Amino acid sequence: MFSNLSLCLLIFGTLLIDGALSIVLETSGGKVNGNQLRQHDADLYSFKKIPFAQPPIGSLRFAKPVKPNSWDGILDATKYGPACPQNSTTSSYHPDWIDEDCLHVNVFTSKSCLMSRNCSVVFYIHGGGMNFDSPVMFDDEYLFKNFASKDVVLVLSAFRLGFLGLLGVQEEIVPSNLAVYDLIHALEWVQNDIHYFGGNKSDVTLLGHSMGAGTILAISFSKTIDPQRKLFQKAIAMSGDIYLDKKSTYEYITLAFAKETGCLPQNTTIAVLNKKQVASELVNCLKNMEWQEILRAQRTVEENGMKLQGLSFGGALFPGHNMDEFLTDAPAVDKLLIGSTSREMDRTIPSHEVLAAAYMAHEMHYANAIDIGKKYDSDVIHGRLDFYHSIETQAMFLSILSAATKQTEAGANVFLYSYTNPTHPYHVDYLSYLMGVHAFQPDENEAVLAKLIPDLWIDFIKNGKPNQEWKAFNPHVRNYYNLNVNLTGGLTPSNKMFFEKAVYDYWTAEVKNFDAFVSKAGSVKQQVEKKINEGTKLRDILPRAAEYVVLDKDGNTVLDTDIARSKSFGSYVWDVMTYMGFTALGFVFGSIWAAKRQQEEFLKLNDKVPLYNTIMH
Repeated sequence: MFSNLSLCLLIFGTLLIDGALSIVLETSGGKVNGNQLRQHDADLYSFKKIPFAQPPIGSLRFAKPVKPNSWDGILDATKYGPACPQNSTTSSYHPDWIDEDCLHVNVFTSKSCLMSRNCSVVFYIHGGGMNFDSPVMFDDEYLFKNFASKDVVLVLSAFRLGFLGLLGVQEEIVPSNLAVYDLIHALEWVQNDIHYFGGNKSDVTLLGHSMGAGTILAISFSKTIDPQRKLFQKAIAMSGDIYLDKKSTYEYITLAFAKETGCLPQNTTIAVLNKKQVASELVNCLKNMEWQEILRAQRTVEENGMKLQGLSFGGALFPGHNMDEFLTDAPAVDKLLIGSTSREMDRTIPSHEVLAAAYMAHEMHYANAIDIGKKYDSDVIHGRLDFYHSIETQAMFLSILSAATKQTEAGANVFLYSYTNPTHPYHVDYLSYLMGVHAFQPDENEAVLAKLIPDLWIDFIKNGKPNQEWKAFNPHVRNYYNLNVNLTGGLTPSNKMFFEKAVYDYWTAEVKNFDAFVSKAGSVKQQVEKKINEGTKLRDILPRAAEYVVLDKDGNTVLDTDIARSKSFGSYVWDVMTYMGFTALGFVFGSIWAAKRQQEEFLKLNDKVPLYNTIMH
């Protein structure tokens, strides 16, 4: 038998089996010695700490990854290498070994794949906000069980984290988003070497959770990274959204970091940092520091509230300045599996209304963030919402829907899901089924899901569709696959329509109309102020400048200009102007009519007549 041979040369001439505990493969860089075991009724193998780039140290720190040198003899690939340097105080993950020489891949495969050299390949990108976590944190038992034993070749890749992978200076000094260049280089390694491990380089699926999923979506939507889909063809994005920050934000945080390291004086400004000579001197200074010193400075800056969170616009990878521009005319992946849990970030502390508005304004590009924040806060306080989710959860739902819609429109086959198990419905809960992290003791329903979800994912990886029942996403009905099981109640996974309908309707209809109303009101305010500055009398402009009609949800008129005048037109104008924040102009109106009712009284009216149904014309 195969497992009893002390030395066996297979017909393709590159696989050597030595005893029952190790295996040696020939790769483009040299021979590697991996682990061999019999598990799940299959002969399985792992190869760890294989370099896909030269160590990013010395002159290569802050440089694009460089192809590694070949090695003589046999490389020991039986143990994991170090995690990349990271501030572990911001995470529950505390790696035992951290080192800058961390650009390695880890590969899990099977005898069947090594024989056929035609197995589907999964390339996993870990989460952690590009600041923490690593490809060495997962449970091998789950990786063998869920991937290798199913004849899928799994590749887990490292990439530089924090300031080492996301430093924000001039593009010609340090390329933006170095961490993504690491991932691209690892994907190129897959193209060159994965056949040695039994994988088909033309059948590659990207898989990631949280920021890993967000990175996958950013790569998928990029018009410059791999539009021809030579590096990958399918993608699985679990509980992640696209988040690209402004390059200027990263420059600002980098400036604070540079001051903390002592490489720049405390009085340095952004304008000075953006000078090529200054940026070059900064990078040279950082190259001469120990990585531990860099990490200490990063920790201090992060504790002061300044963290590089995710990726940024700019450079060759993600050109553009906003998400609309980035998502427009994006290339399609062949197949996309995407979704979230039903409660995602709902355990987080609710954001301040202004922060919430800013976050949603970033996600949805509304013009009146502060006013939307006030409305949202009022809606929460007065119980007008048909849902309760943190603002971060809502943003993720909407971003996932946007990505699914844009990819469908681009020609991809998209499969959307919602994991709605009520016992463990949060961000990381279902990742334990697949990768063995954040594990918990499952109940009888979750035990079924723990087997079902990996099987669905593997079917998608191999065949491009999770199962025959699961319908492809249609943006018009926003259909999704409900991943939940209740053995007592007879509940099984099924197709449903209108993914997170209450959240979607609120932000795309109610808030959209409110935003338009605020913009219209601002335009009227400017017209009135212009007339006042020109010396026009108020009585000559008010009836024309402030015409109102308030409709209920059925479209019936509740209040219009004539009704308002009959009750006290000036009082109504005061209410509107005060609520909209036009204090100075409101004071003029209030003084003329001596009507100074408080904002809260108008909000009482708003309880009965939602402001988003108000039209100013």
